[in-house]
Amino acid sequence: MVRTTTALVALFIFLAGGSSVFADDTFAGCFFDTGSTVTQTDPAVSGATNADECTVACGSEWDFSYFRVTDQSCVCANDFPPSSCMSQGNTNTCSEYDFEARIITTSFSNSGCYSSVEYASMDQGAMEVVAVSPEQCFDQCKDSYDAVWYTGFDDYSCKCATRGLASEGALETCDENEFMVFTHPPEAAASSLVRRRLRDQLTLALLKSSKLCPRSLKACRLTDDLAFDAYECIDTSSELESCGGCLHGEYGVSPNGTASGQDCSKLGASMGGVTCSSGVCLISSCHEGSSLLSGACVVD
Repeated sequence: MVRTTTALVALFIFLAGGSSVFADDTFAGCFFDTGSTVTQTDPAVSGATNADECTVACGSEWDFSYFRVTDQSCVCANDFPPSSCMSQGNTNTCSEYDFEARIITTSFSNSGCYSSVEYASMDQGAMEVVAVSPEQCFDQCKDSYDAVWYTGFDDYSCKCATRGLASEGALETCDENEFMVFTHPPEAAASSLVRRRLRDQLTLALLKSSKLCPRSLKACRLTDDLAFDAYECIDTSSELESCGGCLHGEYGVSPNGTASGQDCSKLGASMGGVTCSSGVCLISSCHEGSSLLSGACVVD
């Protein structure tokens, strides 16, 4: 049971996290202040003298940082300003009266704003989706090389370029009605794809197993020989010879046939002196010549 559980835990850890490639501190636009463009951090952040320092001061507990030169105001927030507040500017070139927005933690980097973009044939039929923030767009495009973020007056839109864009138009100063392109490092996109495929494989395997037997029963292999493609449905919570799991591995889930259960009848207990309860072997008496010690039979 330990070996199979460890393998599954390792797989789930990889699917949940694994190694990540981060760009961090990524420019996301300039925004003029309407009085409610961004909500002031409470308590206020002080001491930052530029956008880079503001991002560091905010830290990873926040999604976005906003810095304004004129009063050295640094704001940390999880909300993104409305598209109608966007103004002209690039990294470190926003008007001194505007906020420069940075995405604090991401694996995407900003490659610039363009007058137009052309998608590869494989992506031309894909639909643009409305996204309230770049992070929502990044989540949509986590398996793609590029995420294209477009700022209209009323809202933002997002479209993914699976293997990168075919071409871009003229490089422009970021503003409304421009295409802001974020690039995902190939190794990060590949890692995300691998996780998705493994997750799909695991889901299919678990789904297949659950359909083989009635609920509460597991499909257990009959032997350790993987060439022998057969199973039986077992209640591993009470089965004496397959207690706590499948003795020869679970059919469709344990491809290497590793055991996840225990044969209670081979623990040295006397006839009728052991049961399987809630997936655990419980010994009440032992064979002659052995004594019960801490729940196990020990030779005298």
